[in-house]
Amino acid sequence: MSELYEEAKRALQTAARQEAGWRWVALAVVVAAIGLFHHLIGFKLVGAHADFWRAPHNDMATMLAGQEAVFRQAWRFPLVVTDRLLSPALLSTVYTDSIPWMTVALKATGLWRWLNGLGLFFLISYILQPVAMITLLRALGVRQVVLLAAGALLALLTPAFLMRHGHVALSGHWVVIFALAAAVDSIRHGLTLRRAGVFAGLAALAMGVHAYHLPPIGFCFAAAMASEIAQKRPKAWLNCAKASAMVLLGMALTALVLGYGVGQGAGGGKSPIIGYYSMNILGPILPQGSALFGQTFEGGWFKQTLDPNGGQWFEGYNYLGAGVLFTIAAGIFLSVRHGWLPTPVRDWSRRWLPLTLAMVVLTLWAIGPNPYLAQRLLFTGPKLSGVFEWLSLFRAHGRLFWAAGYLLTAVSIAQIGRYARPVTLLAIAAIAVGLQWGDSHEMRAGVRHTFSEGAPSYHPVDLEKSTVLHNRPWVFAPTYFCANNVIDQMEISQLTLAAVRTGGTSNSASTARDQGIACQTPEDLFKVAAPSDPRITVVMEESAGAEYGRFTQRTDCRRFLRGLICGQGLDKVPGLTEIAPYVPNGSRVLAQVNFDQGVSPPELISGWSAADPKGIWSNGPHSVMAINVPDITAGAPLIVELHAMSFNKPPEVMQKIEVSVKGRKLVTWNVEKANWRPYRVSVPADLIKPGEPLTLEYAIGAPMPSTPEDPRSIGLGVEKVIISQ
Repeated sequence: MSELYEEAKRALQTAARQEAGWRWVALAVVVAAIGLFHHLIGFKLVGAHADFWRAPHNDMATMLAGQEAVFRQAWRFPLVVTDRLLSPALLSTVYTDSIPWMTVALKATGLWRWLNGLGLFFLISYILQPVAMITLLRALGVRQVVLLAAGALLALLTPAFLMRHGHVALSGHWVVIFALAAAVDSIRHGLTLRRAGVFAGLAALAMGVHAYHLPPIGFCFAAAMASEIAQKRPKAWLNCAKASAMVLLGMALTALVLGYGVGQGAGGGKSPIIGYYSMNILGPILPQGSALFGQTFEGGWFKQTLDPNGGQWFEGYNYLGAGVLFTIAAGIFLSVRHGWLPTPVRDWSRRWLPLTLAMVVLTLWAIGPNPYLAQRLLFTGPKLSGVFEWLSLFRAHGRLFWAAGYLLTAVSIAQIGRYARPVTLLAIAAIAVGLQWGDSHEMRAGVRHTFSEGAPSYHPVDLEKSTVLHNRPWVFAPTYFCANNVIDQMEISQLTLAAVRTGGTSNSASTARDQGIACQTPEDLFKVAAPSDPRITVVMEESAGAEYGRFTQRTDCRRFLRGLICGQGLDKVPGLTEIAPYVPNGSRVLAQVNFDQGVSPPELISGWSAADPKGIWSNGPHSVMAINVPDITAGAPLIVELHAMSFNKPPEVMQKIEVSVKGRKLVTWNVEKANWRPYRVSVPADLIKPGEPLTLEYAIGAPMPSTPEDPRSIGLGVEKVIISQ
């Protein structure tokens, strides 16, 4: 038995010391990364015609619209400037986060007809993320293949990388990690023209992927130059001047080619959102979405997470994961035990202090001007102004911690490789990867959920196939930044994507900066389109407010779930319906019943479940409520305004609800599932009797259990009822 133990021990020691064949290890990790990509996102999403891309989630619709707009126009300069998103104004798709270099490459090769730029970039990021980490570790002197593999897997499973599924361009963490590797290599071996070229290439690449990658690259480059000068290398100042010229020239040319000056929009330090993304000082160690801490994924977000200001989800300065924290703790422990520095303090400071300070500055910048300690806001700092105001362009500054987080992980692995005994080294690597894999289980579930199906469709899913809509200008009322409803903004993004895909243009798009477009609706939009007018006018009911009633007077409008689509020939578009009569608010509120108090009020007669804290759900196909209405004016109708939402299972996004009084059907509502919205109906005077409660009967089209264990059959949720006259 002792001989077997010794043989096993020698085998483990040999494995721990193994340095040859690291390229094969890198290849194996890349294969694992591709497998993870397929498991979480799927190879089918690399294709341009995957169902998911018909209605991609959230900002991905805007990103894709930017790419599609450039694909479908003739070549122009700057390369990614288009007039199809804010027509007639020009906009660079740099400001729609559309990964400009990917857009240019796909357009030049013609592959955009078969490949989706967002899905392809995800695949590239999953491949290059572990490769970049291996490059950084080797630059730090790590040679043990076990540690290289462990570091690569930890980088692949870092929460900030996994949770970038809504911001595709920001999944390019590998750009930042390669910049760290270039900085370490330059610090150790000198800032040669070749290494300066690497920085110039990375800066240009970042500007054509996402500008948030640029500050970490800039700090890495500055640290490399400062170290070059501090170490008093030959011609250090000249080398730094040449390197700076290369980097700045590359950035200037990239800005020119991609049109960085076209469509910048308003913003800066005076923007009210500055400080919203201030981080929690405990963010890296505070579990968020941790499976090991029971923070399970619930279909939208995770249980028991801490986000005191609403902007700390996974914007960068966040939980690193149990495996990464274990690695950092092991590195610190071994450093304390064996000595922090392998060289004298003075030599170390000349070499590494600039990069250390750069990471400290990025970390402080990431935390932001209004730092939190757990739930407590520590202080509110001043907003940037004057010459520093441009820094506020990076308003989601928590992302700037990514560089420090990856470097801290890599340095910890280097310390483990330097001081740990072979068997201990193997144990640390195995435990770290195992912890990170287990801890990220719920995050991976969240990613899979995101890409399992497209976003809810509030317009007919085959709208793009209707040839009558092709090659026409779309006008939104209100425009994206004037809309006061999040769902309306999402729908504007989806319909803008439909407009550019069908060869048309849009006057409204979500961009990184508010373009300052006037919110007043032009008077000519309220008129029926002339035969020579090709415009399609899209009216978002909730955001249009009182103007919606004026649009309903147009005889060329058709109804969709969120509002109206008006223009010539729309009666031939399947899925659009006739407009129901517009019901305005009454001028005098007579009664209001709130159902969001957590108790069941006496107005609920039958067909309702127990009260929830946010409202009441129907239970079954029919529900009835009776409301006392005082001070009724005889001979005048009543206006019933129901604040409601529906329960549906994908792909459905609405419930048909019939409303009746005394057996007479008054209206059929398409009640959507997204959020509480007002739905109005006019109750004729002949159905109203003073002193008698108003009895409202609801027929729910398709009630169903919310879960297999739910005994209820829910369909209609009610927050409150307002009755006016």
